[in-house]
Amino acid sequence: MDDENEQTVRSLISPDSVKAVHKLLDFHPEIQTGTDVPDPYFSGDFSGVYDMIEQSCKPLLNWVRKREGL
Repeated sequence: MDDENEQTVRSLISPDSVKAVHKLLDFHPEIQTGTDVPDPYFSGDFSGVYDMIEQSCKPLLNWVRKREGL
């Protein structure tokens, strides 16, 4: 999700739910919050982008579990 997608999502949901909207890399342990997942077609770094996504998924899952009391 890039900035435009994020703003669209935020405009479609209730103000109470806005806090639940995050970019995937917000959960990456080493990347600054608000960073977009880079398009690997521009850089050719498919494995690097895959690694970024993979490293973000476990923290995202932990956040969802905590938030939902699972």
